[in-house]
Amino acid sequence: MRGQASLELLLLLSVLVAVLYISLSLLGKTYSLGASAIESSSAKSLLQEIAATANEACAMGDGNSRVLSTGQEFSLEYSRGLLFLPYRNGKASAQVRCEIQIPDSKFPAGQVLAENRQGIIFIGKSPE
Repeated sequence: MRGQASLELLLLLSVLVAVLYISLSLLGKTYSLGASAIESSSAKSLLQEIAATANEACAMGDGNSRVLSTGQEFSLEYSRGLLFLPYRNGKASAQVRCEIQIPDSKFPAGQVLAENRQGIIFIGKSPE
């Protein structure tokens, strides 16, 4: 009788541990997917702000500039009318009206300058 009770208790505990393991595994995957979605959304939002700043400098004409404050580090790329902001699981993209030149593609947190020089928008770190 005691052996059977011990075996039943052991079986019950093993089922409980299996359910706990599966629950924690699913919770970890859910957290990872949520973190990826937040990172993607943040990258897209930041890129839209940068593209809007560049488009404003473009519309204002030669010699004009716009400044954008950012609270995070990022990298930028430009190709054929599109700005790209790479992040861990992908690349956000946004269309811009003028040609863009990015002398240094890595930006620290701080102010970003978009300056119109004869119709070409130079994006760089703002001298503070």
